[in-house]
Amino acid sequence: LNLPEPALESLDKGSIVFTHSRRLVRKSLAKVSSKPAAKVYAYYEDAWWSSKLGLMEGYFSSSGGSIPLAGRYHDGPLKCVVGHTISGDPVYSQKKIPFSNCSGALEVYYNFGDTFFQQFMTSKLRPLTVLFPNDNRNASDFIGRLHTTLMNHHAHEFKKAGIKPASINEPSMVIISNWLAEAVDTPSCGVFWGDERMHALIRTPAPAFDLHVADVDYGYSGCW
Repeated sequence: LNLPEPALESLDKGSIVFTHSRRLVRKSLAKVSSKPAAKVYAYYEDAWWSSKLGLMEGYFSSSGGSIPLAGRYHDGPLKCVVGHTISGDPVYSQKKIPFSNCSGALEVYYNFGDTFFQQFMTSKLRPLTVLFPNDNRNASDFIGRLHTTLMNHHAHEFKKAGIKPASINEPSMVIISNWLAEAVDTPSCGVFWGDERMHALIRTPAPAFDLHVADVDYGYSGCW
């Protein structure tokens, strides 16, 4: 069962996880603590961090702007054009290429404990939110503010490269995913506080059956 703790405990009480397990196992299932988490990507038709600045690896963060940043240059996908077919269709490279003609998604936030991006959720049952500039005024405003925050944060790098941030277009899409500690289907990954004996018991909660729990909530290291 690749089920997080909230989903596992929400199973029907007639499940063999409860009917054929030790009382100690059932009592210890809830020994998981978790924090809310969010991951946010901004998709640019011109992947400026790579095409303009050559930033391919590493982390960046800032809490000074109107939108928090905690991203990684290497996490998001890139599509780099290296040529064209006879019919004019683009030919893409099979790897990321710095200072090349690339579009792609920049991971602008990935962190635990901050609830800032939950404001964009329409329901606790909908962890994924996709925003486009023409959706509505709020989406357009947020995308514009996020872009400005990114440009301000990288102002020094743009200056060194001789590029004006004003020449960079805003992202065409922003993808936001939220993990909630209390959500059943897509909660945040947790940390199990049991000892090694409890790890072993929970991983095989019903010994009479070929059933195993393999979720990160019950890993030997938090979220793994």
